[in-house]
Amino acid sequence: MRRQNQHHAGLGLEFRTMNPWWISRETHTRIDLVERDNLDLINLGPRVSFNTWWKLKNYRAFYAISITAHRTSTIAKWATARRSNARPSSVPSSP
Repeated sequence: MRRQNQHHAGLGLEFRTMNPWWISRETHTRIDLVERDNLDLINLGPRVSFNTWWKLKNYRAFYAISITAHRTSTIAKWATARRSNARPSSVPSSP
């Protein structure tokens, strides 16, 4: 089940080739950027993924493994630590 009480905004860019080239009949290469926040406006970090899909000349197709990078923001770490009354070492303590 997906995590609840969050919203996200995303941007996707896709490059398509429809002319036959080498062993391919058609290719789709895509990069996606997604930014997620919870309803308290705490940034849950961005996600970047890279995907490629090819249809070959013999009409078989393959989808390459996507490379996805996540980064959890310092604010999200601090908010999680605050709820559990512990402070992560990467967040400076307040005076």
